[in-house]
This record gives sequence, structure tokens and C-alpha cells, in this order.
Amino acid sequence: MKTGFQPMEEVRERVQAAIDSFLSDESQLLVNNSSEQAITHRLAVILEGLFEDWNVDCEYNRNQSTIKNLCMPFHLMSQLKKGMSSLMSLFTTE
Repeated sequence: MKTGFQPMEEVRERVQAAIDSFLSDESQLLVNNSSEQAITHRLAVILEGLFEDWNVDCEYNRNQSTIKNLCMPFHLMSQLKKGMSSLMSLFTTE
């Protein structure tokens, strides 16, 4: 298990690589409107390969008995929402 943190830019690059890989190899899950569990599982499998020293779990949201909350600055949260909206617009039909 990795004890230190990786530079944020390295983490961003790996996450982007995982998203790119997912969209390239697993986009049919989005096209077929597959379940959230199926989508997050495949993304977790890809992330595991890019973060070999980390434990990747798409369902674990607790710190022992306390539910984890995402504490993200507002400007980053709005960027994330915009990015997800753009991504999902690629797979919606009108």
C-alpha cells in the first residue's frame, strides 16, 4: 500500500487516461444505458491498472463507520458538473 501522496498532476493525468480508455473500450455501456454499477465497476478496473499501489473500490464510501462526503471547492465542483454534462451529451439521443 502506498503511504505517500502522488503529485496532483500525475493523479489527474492517470484519471484522464482512465476516462479516455473507458470511452474508447467501454462506451457501449453508456450507449446501452447500462447500470451505474456496471459502469463504475469497469472504470474501477481501469483505474486499478493505473494506480497499482492503491485500493480502488467503486462502492466503498465510509471511513470506518462514518460516511465520507466529497469536500470539493465550489469552483471545482461546477467544473466537474460541466464536464460530466458534456460527456453525457455525447451519448444522449434527441
